[in-house]
Amino acid sequence: MSTPSHRQDGPNDAGGRPSAKTDIRGFMEGFQQRMSTLQERAADSATRVSAIKATVVSDDEEISVTVGASGELLDIQFGRSMRQASPEWMTQIARETYRRAREEAGEQVKEVMSETMGADSTAMRVFTDAAAAKSEASDR
Repeated sequence: MSTPSHRQDGPNDAGGRPSAKTDIRGFMEGFQQRMSTLQERAADSATRVSAIKATVVSDDEEISVTVGASGELLDIQFGRSMRQASPEWMTQIARETYRRAREEAGEQVKEVMSETMGADSTAMRVFTDAAAAKSEASDR
């Protein structure tokens, strides 16, 4: 009867990475390199997200709304015919155009974050769920 073999971790058992059990120095150097790469990617993403602006023009082209990445209002411009519009109509069209601009900015942020985190990653699912909850809460 043969004795069961016990697997020994080799130097490259973690997908080509040094093993912490057999090469702690190599493992730590690889870990530091991966963390440095992640920090660079995060910084690049932060820069790209901070530059996001979305401008949406109403269907009748009487209002233009620009928002930033987090949905903050950056600019709003009204056409000349808005002078004769009722306050209720102006409010309705401004809200709708603002909502569409926020959605557009959100899609741009989602694209950047998807590139950083990976489209199918757990982190991206958490990010998407949180963004959806925030959007839902602000629509109320």
